[in-house]
Amino acid sequence: MSFMERVRAGAFWSLGGNLASTLGSFAGGVILARILDPTDFGAFLSITVFTSTLTMLSKFGLPQALMQAKAVREEQVDAAFLWVTLTSAGGWLLLNLGAAELASAFGAREIETAVRIMSLVLLVNPFETIAIALLRREMRFDAVTKVEISALIVSLVVSISTALGGFGVISLALGTVSGAAATMIAALKQVSWRPRLRRIGYVFPLLRFSGLVTLNNTIIVFTNRVDNMLVGLLSSLGQLGLYGRAFSLARIPVDQLGQTLGPLMLRSFSTLRDDIFESRELYLKALTTLSLLIFPFLAVLLVSGKELLVMVYGEKWGEGGVALAPLTVAGMFTLVYTKTRALVTAQGFVGRLLQVHLAGLLATVVLVAAAAPMGLFALGCAIAVREAFLVVMVVRLSQQRGLGVTPRLVQFALMPALVAWLLAVVMALLALEVSADWRPDLVENGMGRLILGIVVTLTCYSGVALGLGLGWKSHRYLMSAQGQIFGVVALLLRKARVMRDLPAERG
Repeated sequence: MSFMERVRAGAFWSLGGNLASTLGSFAGGVILARILDPTDFGAFLSITVFTSTLTMLSKFGLPQALMQAKAVREEQVDAAFLWVTLTSAGGWLLLNLGAAELASAFGAREIETAVRIMSLVLLVNPFETIAIALLRREMRFDAVTKVEISALIVSLVVSISTALGGFGVISLALGTVSGAAATMIAALKQVSWRPRLRRIGYVFPLLRFSGLVTLNNTIIVFTNRVDNMLVGLLSSLGQLGLYGRAFSLARIPVDQLGQTLGPLMLRSFSTLRDDIFESRELYLKALTTLSLLIFPFLAVLLVSGKELLVMVYGEKWGEGGVALAPLTVAGMFTLVYTKTRALVTAQGFVGRLLQVHLAGLLATVVLVAAAAPMGLFALGCAIAVREAFLVVMVVRLSQQRGLGVTPRLVQFALMPALVAWLLAVVMALLALEVSADWRPDLVENGMGRLILGIVVTLTCYSGVALGLGLGWKSHRYLMSAQGQIFGVVALLLRKARVMRDLPAERG
């Protein structure tokens, strides 16, 4: 199988598997939102600020180092496992020592118990971290997908059953731990590697890369979570729950389509890192393709997000709808930032990225601290400004490092999706406005407004995108995106045909 065929197969499994995970997570989130209160979700989000940061620190960038390295010896893998085990044990100890203080700071006693339960994730972290990294290094994204789906099922069953039992935030913590344990078991079944005691010095060559990656990844995780901590401390856990629900809904398209391909993109960029031109071309093609796939969903959330929030999660979550519009705009910047960051990381400029991430962390603290007292819409705007700032910084860095990624090229790659997005949003808002005069009973009904907004948005977006594809032949990235999208569709159809024919063959 050629390199590009492996990339396409990896994309198929990553996107297909993540679609299943997204649907499962979404369905589970709907059920849990109907059972639990915003305060429960707010308490859980306040905990993840610390658990996610410590988990990232314990990995010390070794998964990325294992994927990025041209060659890895078995003793290095075992030494990496030992390193992650020692750092994870330290994180577990810190969480348990600070559980009571965290509960006191947020004014919720149940947080202490939840923190102690969540700390168990660090005990299974070394096994799942190394096993998943090895699968991704081998580009076995089909196996990774199967692992993630099985873990999701376990996590949702545990979370929902315990939530029905009245466990509140504890149910979310139990679901997280059970999902991590399921990931560990399933991943270890997919690899031949088993941990053996090795001299820890074998890991040192990997640490030259992973040390800077750790700082970068830790700052990224803390930057993405510090807003939860600030909202919980400066406002309330209930307000944090509403904000977190709106944020997660707005990020579904980018996280599930864009960031799912992150490991695949990093491995692909690393393979091509000696060829700057091919790396840049792959980056721009990916940007065009992903924006065409993601932007219609962002358009739907901007037009009908509030109605969707209420319809799916219930009336108690409706207040969070005001944050959706700016958060969907933030999602566009997030897509550009994450893909550009992957390109820069693969070229080995991790040290320079550290400056970008430190600036992003500072910007997040200042913007969110200023916006938190002003309400949810201001918080959404603060996140959008933060993401735009990060895009400017990382694109400038790519220029300075000679990668040839300029603002003009980024705009050119995004232009088809931006044009389709803008026209779709304008037409949908006009349709809703006209319907308010023509059929007020239709738009006053939440379901009617939601359906009209979705139908008009997706219809307009699809029509404009298809028209651009037929008429803008000079846009080489658009032509490539069409080929990639149609290729994935054809692959899906072939897979479906094979699955359909299997019973007949067995018969």
